[in-house]
Amino acid sequence: MTIVANKHVARVGHEFAAAMTADTPIIEIAKMVSRLANALDEQTALLEQLGGTPVSKAFADIIAERQRQQNVECWTTEHDDQHGDFELAIAAACYAQNVADFAGAYYQFGISGEVFDWTNAPEPEVWPWALSWWKPTNPRRDLVKAGALIAAEIERLDRATGGEVQL
Repeated sequence: MTIVANKHVARVGHEFAAAMTADTPIIEIAKMVSRLANALDEQTALLEQLGGTPVSKAFADIIAERQRQQNVECWTTEHDDQHGDFELAIAAACYAQNVADFAGAYYQFGISGEVFDWTNAPEPEVWPWALSWWKPTNPRRDLVKAGALIAAEIERLDRATGGEVQL
């Protein structure tokens, strides 16, 4: 998990470095450094919560994607709470359905993942947001996005019930 956490922080650092130019104001650089420090703090806290328990790469990638949504896309818990009509779960289902549709094409028509242009997958009819937010990538990445969106929905439900987890 430490390697995955470090890779996430390194990726955030590289994204910030790529965004900087010679004309970048010092205040913007300070904001970028602050975001990087926050990403490192979150990864450190996550590792402490896990108590060193090894997790799978898949689970670590879902956690990293959830943190990317919060840190890079700036989707706050307050923003997530505005999606009270299960929009986060619907978006997750769209990404998972996209993978299922690909699997169906694979088995029915023998279409290989290497030749299928995943990024041109049509927008699902139930996609809850603007088309610009529909960003299919590849089967694994779409499942990671779906997992992170499901986590966001569960977190939203937990907050809506005052922290009382309902199973």
